[in-house]
Amino acid sequence: MTNQQQEWLDFAKSVAHEAGDIMQKYFGKKPNAHFKADNTIVTVADEEINRLVIQRVTERYPAHDIDGEEASDRHGSDYVWVCDPIDGTAPFAMELPVSVFSLALVIDGQPEVGVIYAPFSDHLYWAVRGQGAFMNGKQIYVNKKTFGGMTGMNVDWWPSAEWDVMRMIHKLAYEKGAYVTAPGSTTHAAALVARGEFVASVFAGTKGKNVDVAAAKVIVEEAGGKVTDLFGRDQRYDQDICGAILSNGIVHEEIVEAMRKLEGQNMGGDIMTKIKQFRDPQLITDGSIVGFYPREFYVLDNFASFQVDWRGRLWPTSEHAYQAAHFFDTAPELAEQIFQARSAHEAYKIAKANADKAPHDWDEIKIGIMEEIVRAKCEQNPYVKQKLLETLDEEIVEDSPKDAFWGWGENRDGRNELGKIWMRLRNELNSETHEMNTNQGGNQ
Repeated sequence: MTNQQQEWLDFAKSVAHEAGDIMQKYFGKKPNAHFKADNTIVTVADEEINRLVIQRVTERYPAHDIDGEEASDRHGSDYVWVCDPIDGTAPFAMELPVSVFSLALVIDGQPEVGVIYAPFSDHLYWAVRGQGAFMNGKQIYVNKKTFGGMTGMNVDWWPSAEWDVMRMIHKLAYEKGAYVTAPGSTTHAAALVARGEFVASVFAGTKGKNVDVAAAKVIVEEAGGKVTDLFGRDQRYDQDICGAILSNGIVHEEIVEAMRKLEGQNMGGDIMTKIKQFRDPQLITDGSIVGFYPREFYVLDNFASFQVDWRGRLWPTSEHAYQAAHFFDTAPELAEQIFQARSAHEAYKIAKANADKAPHDWDEIKIGIMEEIVRAKCEQNPYVKQKLLETLDEEIVEDSPKDAFWGWGENRDGRNELGKIWMRLRNELNSETHEMNTNQGGNQ
């Protein structure tokens, strides 16, 4: 651990203990609970802790931003302290000792340091990216369980939640022979995933609710687990998030697949409307273009959570495979580091930081390598193939404003090489289907 990381961690731990003292001070004293505009509960304890965090960060790191659930202080920094003063305010107000404080340092959209403190049990969870996860100084790990038997998981929902996941999770638990419980705190449940008590926790999600899971993300991942949004996508924690699945990694894809079924089911109420509203709307064009960078067809993006069996290894995402390919011959230790990366974003950052170690002819071979990987992803994941065919004959665009080679870039005039690869694969699939139908017709 670097000196800087240690300093951030020590600071976060110190603030966590101060926050815990405030929670203890108000617990059992009916702390003036009231409803906010989003129908969630807030108390004077939440507000006091939020003010404490702003004060402490401003004193210690005046150039950093603060994203607090009750109040924030932002001025455009890449360093953002993300705080949930009390996660589990409702049980706290009801004198149930399950609530926790959480604080994360998010750097360029990804949590680097995370602390969760449960003052009523005096359990302090913490993690620093690349350094493992700990509870009260002892390293912790997710469990290795699959669904079945006494497998437990958590699911959270509240009146203003963007996602109606309760029925789906309970149905999945019934089918898999698992049980569902809700401690009353998303963040506390995530900590229980990290220490092996639950196989997963599903967070329904609401815009602006990154505060609930920023710290949990780094702790669960450093404990050996996996964290994505509700549809298996990597996500940034300096922006609105799309819910979260925090798991031991083993059951992750089963939960993601169950969530994807929501796309074709009416789960009651206006869930389909909510899904469409929360996602970015379909790319505003003349109707002839399908964009997939953050939208419905995100499955076509390399950061989407689909494993790829390629060149003898099972890669967590196609992004992992592609970025590692930079270094197969020139720096195999970097390729291994990328294979072990907790997220596609981390894999990308490792490769970007070591771009000078790629082979001299990388620009000549990279399109072919990308096509190999994308082809494997499509062939091995039926859902990906399904979504690709749903694009019909429309132009497929990686509408990333940051990438003018694989996407179309800021000015929409980029090369869109990844979109072109998907369209070539789609043409092949359509040709195969046509040929098969023709042959079947001739044999009748």
